[in-house]
Amino acid sequence: MDLERPPRSAPRERTFAQLFPWRSIRRALMLVVLIVAIVVIKRRMGAFLQQAGRLWSPLTESPAPSQRPPVPAGVAPPTTVHLGPALAPQPAAPDAR
Repeated sequence: MDLERPPRSAPRERTFAQLFPWRSIRRALMLVVLIVAIVVIKRRMGAFLQQAGRLWSPLTESPAPSQRPPVPAGVAPPTTVHLGPALAPQPAAPDAR
């Protein structure tokens, strides 16, 4: 036997706190905090970000009213709203006198 070597003792038991994966919990908590911060910023700064987006978007010029072709009588002017057939404005019925 080797006399210079001390006798081995039983391995010390580890507590739950030592075994628990604290690093994973910290990462998950930081991820949740980051997501909440993004949501809060987006809600508070939504109007500002939309305005900034309009400023940075490319400009689209519409023709001046005098340059637009005249709209025939009895025809609704074109709109930018796309409605389904049931929701579209009904044409004016002829006057039944």
